[in-house]
Amino acid sequence: MNAITNVVFGQLPALRLAAPDGAEATVTLYGAHLVSWKGADGRERMFCSAKSALDGSRAIRGGVITYNNININNMRIDNHKP
Repeated sequence: MNAITNVVFGQLPALRLAAPDGAEATVTLYGAHLVSWKGADGRERMFCSAKSALDGSRAIRGGVITYNNININNMRIDNHKP
C-alpha cells in the first residue's frame, strides 16, 4: 500500500512516502529537500551530513534539493528559506 505520513526530520516537518515494496523516501517541507531514500531492501541511499542544522536556520547539507527559492531579479539564492 502506498502511504504518505507526516513526520519530523531533525526539527523539520517532513513527509514520508512509502511504496508497496517497502521502499520509502522522506522530503522536508523546508525547501522540499529529499533527505532520505531507502530501497525495498531498507538500505539508505541518501547522504545527509551530521553537520546539518536540521532546524531551518541554514541549508541542509546533503540529500537532493527538489525546490529552490531563487530571486530572479538579482539572481541570488535565498538560502532555501520560504
